[in-house]
Amino acid sequence: MKEIIINDDNLKIDDIEKIKKKARAILIKDNKILVGVYSDVVMLPGGGTEKGEEIEDTLIRELEEETGIKYDINDFKKAFNITCYQKDYPTRSGKNVNRLVSTYYYIGEFKGIDPEKLKLTDEEASVDFKIDFFTKEELKNRLYKESPNPRKPFFDREMEELLKIIQV
Repeated sequence: MKEIIINDDNLKIDDIEKIKKKARAILIKDNKILVGVYSDVVMLPGGGTEKGEEIEDTLIRELEEETGIKYDINDFKKAFNITCYQKDYPTRSGKNVNRLVSTYYYIGEFKGIDPEKLKLTDEEASVDFKIDFFTKEELKNRLYKESPNPRKPFFDREMEELLKIIQV
């Protein structure tokens, strides 16, 4: 599996205070990419692993929560991994930490959205989480816009690299 490393601040592993793993799905329909949007951030459906959870299980759980559709890991093929070294990442608690985030991307076929079965987190629901399709150009135009969300530049940086790779 191809790995892309983003380390704009040249952090070393000894600088890292927090390590996180995530899984995200690349679902394409009519030359558009399925994206979740919340708090001014655009990202592919998916999210972080929970304690003791395998990365493939994370992908399936997150997709069911965000689309309402039950997927199977056999619906996907591994695509690539983006590892981001993030200097002074602003956590929800208000503390800045240096973190290392490895996100595993999988390509699959879009099966639909069932709004009746969405299981959004309280945070996603409170900030009006939406899932929709965007062209690569529409996504590029959303990057690095001014936002009150201090985490947006970190997600935008990863999306920037992602858009260089995704073939639509």
